Amino acid sequence: MSVSPNWPRRSFHQGNARASRPWADRRDRISFFTLWTLKEAYVKARGVSLSLPVKKLELDLEVSPPIAHFGDEIDDDASRWAFRSLRLTDRHIVGIAAAMPDGELEIVPRRTRAINPSLHV
Repeated sequence: MSVSPNWPRRSFHQGNARASRPWADRRDRISFFTLWTLKEAYVKARGVSLSLPVKKLELDLEVSPPIAHFGDEIDDDASRWAFRSLRLTDRHIVGIAAAMPDGELEIVPRRTRAINPSLHV
């Protein structure tokens, strides 16, 4: 992934400072991609473009499951959203965001296989 040095500062809330330095070490890279995939999942679940001010979406990754906090610029109620992150392999992280009118989000990972193995490096 090729990223401008200023991109993390524009995309992450100051509360997610550790994750905004993805190249420092392996743990920081995992935090970066975990945070980014969760933010991307939220944007996709809302059906809005990345014009949504993702910097105003703070996710607390220190608790499990992650808890969201939205800035005033995001017209939504953070308490209605459930976020989950799954590390499928050492190189693959999946972020899930689901609006939950009530109840809990339960995710049951299943074993998967590549559809086109020749395309995977």
